[in-house]
Amino acid sequence: MKVFAQKEEDGPKSAEYSISLDAAKKCEFFGNMMKMCDVDDEEAFPLAFVDEDVLPLVIEFMEEHVHNNMVVDWKDLESLETDKVDFSDWDKEFFHKLSFRNLCLVVGAAEYLQHPILLRMSTKMVAMVIEKIGNEEELEELFAEADAGSNEKKVGEILN
Repeated sequence: MKVFAQKEEDGPKSAEYSISLDAAKKCEFFGNMMKMCDVDDEEAFPLAFVDEDVLPLVIEFMEEHVHNNMVVDWKDLESLETDKVDFSDWDKEFFHKLSFRNLCLVVGAAEYLQHPILLRMSTKMVAMVIEKIGNEEELEELFAEADAGSNEKKVGEILN
């Protein structure tokens, strides 16, 4: 199936990206969409709340984890506890190359798409950054810069 980022219904579209149906089924968002309508490989779907800068990263992650069978009850927030997250070498490399701004955008995309693995791992990375920095002033500055789009500091740089 194909997807693209689009902030507004009649706004500009990002480039289209392909995602396998198996990877898409890992997201409750796509799973529900597939149940409600026929989905083919050629039709492209807009994603209103996924930033176009992180869409290809989200798809890369989803394809890497296509065979991970984690199931999450989205109504049971305790099932999303991040203390139990195990990062593979691929996962560490993936998250460490992200800017902190993009990490925050990935968290939003994971929540919107309801992708349990990406949500658990991305929120754990944010928690690790918060724990590493610790200083409230520095954290406020980091989040403000990320929100303004001016922070390109890599997660790996922050954690090392």
